[in-house]
Amino acid sequence: MDVTNQDCEPAYRELLEVFFADHPDAALQKRALKALRFLTACDKPLAGKPAGWAAGIIYAVANRDRQACGVPGLLNSDFEAHFGATMGTIRKRAAQIARPLPPSTTSWPVLHSRRAIAVQKHWGQVGRRR
Repeated sequence: MDVTNQDCEPAYRELLEVFFADHPDAALQKRALKALRFLTACDKPLAGKPAGWAAGIIYAVANRDRQACGVPGLLNSDFEAHFGATMGTIRKRAAQIARPLPPSTTSWPVLHSRRAIAVQKHWGQVGRRR
């Protein structure tokens, strides 16, 4: 029997809830749960430990619109210790997560390449007002 991403969603969700219980950030939590829904809807299986993926989700959404430099208000060593994953694994998962997520609505006007415009049209962001 194959395990799907939807079957693993409760494990990822529980890890995210435990993290946000210790480090409350309502906006980041909302974005992380939305990213989790996108990921579990993907056909590509999420191979690896759930803790690495949960940490990758948080790292990816925390660094979505800026230079990747960690989770705000938390040392990388503390972040690693919380999830029991190395920063190398977390960054790798974050990079895998950032690809299928829709582009950020705050950064879409500055993107001008044909590919960027096609992605914006796909996600319904062309023509929106700020």
